[in-house]
Amino acid sequence: MKKIILFFCFLFTGYIADAQETNDTLEVKKVKTLEVINEKLNELEKQRGLEPLTTSKYGKIVESNDSVEITRVRSLDLIMERLDRLEQAQGIKAPPPPPKPSRTVKTMGASNVETNEPSNKPVVEPAVQPAIQPAIQPAIQSAVEPTKDEVDARGYTVKVGDDFPDFEITLDDGSIMKKQDFEGKVVMLQFTASWCGVCRKEMPLIEEEIWSKLKERDDFVLLGVDRDEPLEKVLEFKGQTGVTYPLALDPGADIFGLFASKRSGVTRNVIVDQNGKIVFLTRLFERGEFDEMKEKIFELLK
Repeated sequence: MKKIILFFCFLFTGYIADAQETNDTLEVKKVKTLEVINEKLNELEKQRGLEPLTTSKYGKIVESNDSVEITRVRSLDLIMERLDRLEQAQGIKAPPPPPKPSRTVKTMGASNVETNEPSNKPVVEPAVQPAIQPAIQPAIQSAVEPTKDEVDARGYTVKVGDDFPDFEITLDDGSIMKKQDFEGKVVMLQFTASWCGVCRKEMPLIEEEIWSKLKERDDFVLLGVDRDEPLEKVLEFKGQTGVTYPLALDPGADIFGLFASKRSGVTRNVIVDQNGKIVFLTRLFERGEFDEMKEKIFELLK
């Protein structure tokens, strides 16, 4: 059971829920997720009547001068020791039975082949097997991206050179745009939301430095894609920021999810060229990167 849990920890802690804007690196986010798991185990220890295992053995996990990678290893060591204690205290792991013939089924494609082979695998009683997993499941689940296997350090699931995904989107005026409406044009998708402070800073700059100069061109499309908010909130947000470029609705963040992990934050721009290829990606707002993006857009439109 312990090995299974730690497997999920190693595999999935890279994909961290990023509902709020953050400047944390991916490795820092991994450590924070492991901290949450340790907190859940702390609660479980109290419920089992155990004295919570102090972190002093491994140094302070959060307020440490160690490198992030060393801190992450210490967190994993702590989780391992806690799981050992809980298993010993509750007898969760049953001893392996002596080898005996058992009927097993091997799956081969669509057919099943029955064999009589000895089984030496330990047996874990179903009644106690889930005892640990539910306690840390929320922390592990928060780190899991269920739909994409490859997410980069900025939360993107696409990269420069990829094809523009096919989708249909509804604008704030009720009109609908499809992929064919973008063909042969330079497209800028600005992912945003009313709760995003960085977006509110960036949007007036997009209005002034990009949209005001290119809005009359037929070969340029700019859409602010608002993440999972109702039309009323989107229109209010548009008025507050003072932008005049179209905003679009993205219920469930489904359009967002075509470009980035749904568990990552907004404030990102995607630039697509006339051939339908992604040519530039931004994350958060950094003046230098913003200027590079502008330069790329104007270069494509020469």
